Amino acid sequence: MSVSSAVVSALALCLVVSTGAAQSPPADMGPARVAASSFGSGLEGEDLVVRKVGDVEIRASDVYRMLDLSSPAVLADAASELVLMALVRLAAQEEGVDVPAAELEAEVDRAVAEQQARFALEVTTEISLEEFVAERHGWSPEAFRSQLRHGILGNMLLDRVVRLNQWRSARDELQIILIEDESLAQEVGSKLAAGASFTVLARNHSSHPSGAEGGFMPLLPASLEVPLVAGREALAVGEYLGPAPITLGGVDYWRFVRLVDRMEAITGDWSAVREQVETDLAETPLHGDELALFEATMAERYGVATPASSR
Repeated sequence: MSVSSAVVSALALCLVVSTGAAQSPPADMGPARVAASSFGSGLEGEDLVVRKVGDVEIRASDVYRMLDLSSPAVLADAASELVLMALVRLAAQEEGVDVPAAELEAEVDRAVAEQQARFALEVTTEISLEEFVAERHGWSPEAFRSQLRHGILGNMLLDRVVRLNQWRSARDELQIILIEDESLAQEVGSKLAAGASFTVLARNHSSHPSGAEGGFMPLLPASLEVPLVAGREALAVGEYLGPAPITLGGVDYWRFVRLVDRMEAITGDWSAVREQVETDLAETPLHGDELALFEATMAERYGVATPASSR
C-alpha cells in the first residue's frame, strides 16, 4: 500500500471534518460535559503550506484548484462534509449543546486503537502510526489524539443538534403502505377496515423501504408538505387514509397513510431537554432523512455561499 493511501486511511476520521486541532473544554464546564464552543472551525483564513520543494511552497489553495479541475465530484463531496460540520458548529453553539466528556474520551480511545490497528495492517513498513504522523505532520501523540477528538466531537454534536432541531417544530409520526397491485391494495384495505394490524400488513406487502420496519417513517415536521403522505393533516391520531392512488418516479402505486402520533414542539433550552434527547438517540439513532432536513433548514438559516475566489 502506498504511503499516500495510508494517510487517507489512517487519518480519514479527522481530516474529513477539519485540519484544525480541537480546543480544550472551557474550565467552567467541569469534567462532566464538553461544550459546543470547544468544536472550533479549524484554521480559518490560513492558506496552509502542504509541501515544500526547495524554496517553493505548495499551498492548500493550489491543491484545491487542481482537485477542482481534475476531480470536481471528489472536491464537492469533501466540501459538502465541511459545510455540514460548519452548520453543526453554528447550530450547536446557538443552542448551547454539549456532550458527555466521558463518552467523548471513550470514543477517542476506541478511534485511536482502531487507527493504530488499521495502520499496522495496511502499511508494510516497520514505522508506527505515531512515528508516521510525527514525521509527516509534526504531530505528537497528544496532537494526533486531539485531531481525532475534534472529529468525534463534531459527530456527537451533530447527532444531538439534528435531533434537537427536529423537535423544535411540531412533528407527525406516520406509517405508510405502498402497493403497486390494485387488487392487493383493495385486499389490504379490507383487512385494515376489519381491524388488521397496519404494522404487519406493511411488513408483508409494502413496496416502500419502510416496510421492513412496519411502515414507520422518520418524524416529519407537521408543516412540511410531502406528496407521499399528503392528506395526513386531516387525520386524527390512530386514523389512516387509503387506498389512494399516487404516482412516484413514473410508477403507479396505491398508498395507505396512518397517523401514529402528533407531537408538539419542544421549546425548552438544551439543559432542560438534554437527557430526553440523548435517551431518544440511544433508542433511535439518527436517520438520513433527519440529516437532510437539518441541512436544508440550517443552510437557509445561516446561508451557504461560494466566494468568487474559490469558483
